[in-house]
Amino acid sequence: MSELKLETYIMPSAALGKENPLPVLDECLPYTLQDGYNRTRKNRSFKTVVLENETLKATFLIELGGRLWSLYHKKKKRELLYVNPVFQPCNLAIRNAWFSGGVEWNIGIMGHSVFTCSPVFVATLKMGDGTPVLRMYEWERIRMVPFQIDVFLPENSDFLFVRVKIVNPNEFEVPMYWWSNIAVPEEKDSRVLVPANSAYTHMYNGEKKSYPIPVINGIDLSYPTNFQRSADTFYIIDTERQPWITTVDREGKGLIQTSTSRLKGRKLFVWGMHQGGRHWQKFLSGNDHPYIELQAGITYTQWEYIQMPAGAEWSWLEAYGLIEAPPEKAHSSDWETAYTSVDKELKKTIPMDKLEEQLIETEEMADRKPDEIIQRGSGWGALERIRREKFGEKPLPSSLIFDDASLTAEQLPWLKLLREGELPYISPKEKICGWMIQKHWQEILEGSIKKGKSNHWLSWLHLGNMYYNQSNVEKAKTLWEKSLSNEPSLWAYRNLAILEKKKAIQKKQLG
Repeated sequence: MSELKLETYIMPSAALGKENPLPVLDECLPYTLQDGYNRTRKNRSFKTVVLENETLKATFLIELGGRLWSLYHKKKKRELLYVNPVFQPCNLAIRNAWFSGGVEWNIGIMGHSVFTCSPVFVATLKMGDGTPVLRMYEWERIRMVPFQIDVFLPENSDFLFVRVKIVNPNEFEVPMYWWSNIAVPEEKDSRVLVPANSAYTHMYNGEKKSYPIPVINGIDLSYPTNFQRSADTFYIIDTERQPWITTVDREGKGLIQTSTSRLKGRKLFVWGMHQGGRHWQKFLSGNDHPYIELQAGITYTQWEYIQMPAGAEWSWLEAYGLIEAPPEKAHSSDWETAYTSVDKELKKTIPMDKLEEQLIETEEMADRKPDEIIQRGSGWGALERIRREKFGEKPLPSSLIFDDASLTAEQLPWLKLLREGELPYISPKEKICGWMIQKHWQEILEGSIKKGKSNHWLSWLHLGNMYYNQSNVEKAKTLWEKSLSNEPSLWAYRNLAILEKKKAIQKKQLG
């Protein structure tokens, strides 16, 4: 029997703190930084959704990007993921705060997701046979796309299935990025196997090279503890092969992740055995709980985007479970013998054609509305839905409910601009709620000013931010100065100061 339950999970946790209200001009607009965390850890209760059947128990932290925190194999009494004993944010994500452990879902722009320390929409529905489905989704504001993650664990299944869908509802193509980051324990005798014979490596010293694997410079780097320095290894898997990645212990057992063909990239990340890497491991876990990351993405490396056409919909299916391969083969000095032993075991239970069939079979479920929303994410999806309705544009996918109940104070000024034609004035001493970079809103705001409305410091400040985000620095400077001429504000002075600082740095670099 498969079931879905709402539970709580308690662990020592640092306070995430309040978001930084300042616009992040050169990094992640319209999002703000989450940099108010500390290192004082107290027990905290997190909301979780648990999917469980006779074999596996999967726990999701729905307030933290929907991260798959634990995948426990009940029959083997074995945790398949790295479960960090603490929640400790550190400055490693696009919005600053990031924490290690579990499986993280990264979309939009390169780096750890803007949602990794934020709640997302969480809903439930059922498949035709009654299997419960966990749906997590959001509206990503930089690429202006919605995404959804449907997770299900069929009765008696040895694998947890994760079905991802991204839709580009726009009339233009957008650069797209997705990587599923899977943390597993770092163990001395564990080996990372993947069906590839070469890889690109990045040693965080600027060096990027292609090598035959697994032996590089006389060292077998399929054993993560042989890395002395932090490194990325991007495996080059032939397109006709089933993509997968695993880490197996001395007995040939461990977590394996596989997928349909669209998720073609696989990567290993290690902190390395040097002092800096060891320090980071301890810093993130509060003690010595080392881990590595197995990753899967829609590109071969994380140095690139792939263009998503206008109106396109991309879907794939991932599967997570336990692999058991003959240890003498999995640890063979012959690389092909090693990865082929895993490939044969995987194909006995979940071959590529079966995954592709299941992706098609679950399409109807993925297009259906959820039965119940159990947590709401941001209100930006609802704002976009309302904007599209007003202008008669293509609606967002019907499988995603961005309802008015999700709207907050951040969206209300923009909602008033849309409905009443005017952006509300606030004093420069007040906190600004909700930055915006979307071109549609720029046009609406500029149109309001032309009609004699919204002619105040805040409107010009927003427009300056929008043009800066389009790399039109001189136009941005003019608009921020116009904001100051309307009414002095620390907001505009701060932005202009950033421009002067950048100029000074560039001048120094040029000598």
